[in-house]
Amino acid sequence: MASVILPSNNISFNSLAVNYSFYRRYDPNSKEFLTAWRSALSSNSASLLAAIKVVESAIVKGSPFAETAEADPKVSAALSAWENGIAANEQNSNFQAFVTAYAVFADAFADALLDADKGNNDSDIVTLALSLDALNSVSGTILDDARGKPLFTVNYTYATPEGKPATHTATFVGAYVFKGGNGAQLTGNAAGSWFTTVPSGATYGKLQSYQLAGEYDQPIGKKAAPRAIFSLAGYGQYQYSPTVLNITAGNLAPGTNISLPSNAQVLLGTAGWLEVAQSKLVFNIGKGASIPVAFKWSNKTDLLEKSDWKGQFGFTYDLSALSSILKGIGN
Repeated sequence: MASVILPSNNISFNSLAVNYSFYRRYDPNSKEFLTAWRSALSSNSASLLAAIKVVESAIVKGSPFAETAEADPKVSAALSAWENGIAANEQNSNFQAFVTAYAVFADAFADALLDADKGNNDSDIVTLALSLDALNSVSGTILDDARGKPLFTVNYTYATPEGKPATHTATFVGAYVFKGGNGAQLTGNAAGSWFTTVPSGATYGKLQSYQLAGEYDQPIGKKAAPRAIFSLAGYGQYQYSPTVLNITAGNLAPGTNISLPSNAQVLLGTAGWLEVAQSKLVFNIGKGASIPVAFKWSNKTDLLEKSDWKGQFGFTYDLSALSSILKGIGN
């Protein structure tokens, strides 16, 4: 009977990623921002009113402590700083400073309530603090909806894939929505990847590859519910060296019967440009269902030095649409 030895520890590190997004600034003087703000306020009005009612109820229970908190010097100072800065912040279009000053006042008021309680009604004070947090959360959601999608995003990934050299990868992604149209959007990104170290005697350098990509999306029909979306995308990658793989002892070189020594480094594929283009038309047939039809071309693949054409079509369904359908049936 053969025996199997299991390792006592099986902890490994695969990758670490950091993502940072940049949004447009808050600008109360911008007509575009005010339109987005009103739309966000309207779409979140129910949750905002619910959060306000909870805060009002908690304040009524803790009203005696609220009067004491209002007289606290720290609260008075934070309130004055917020009120005095309103005009200046509006003149400088610095809405973030307006929000920050109010947050300082809200935090000072909550702290003063806790101090004024003296241990007599801890549950009411905690309820008020939680309700204020909920209100701040809804307010943050409204602000995030008003400022829209990120202008651009930067991503960094450090990866240590098994059998391959460790790599650093940096990616920059930006998007632009055309004004005055029906929601057309242009998205682009650029990325680069390089090896952490290069083994002695290796025939490749530290820089592995860099990539460029772009996509144009054009809704067809009404902006709120387009009947179809046309997309045109392109991708280009320049690879200085073929793909690098580590082959352990006893394994064979891919496609041969040649045995390689321990930790041999082999190169697969080819260097140079890899180009891919795709056009896609997605038909929205309603109730969360859609039919995508796409055509893709590439000048080569990872292993073949010849162009490649592919046609694809399918059927997709958004399961989140089920909730609204079932709700309608229940009513």
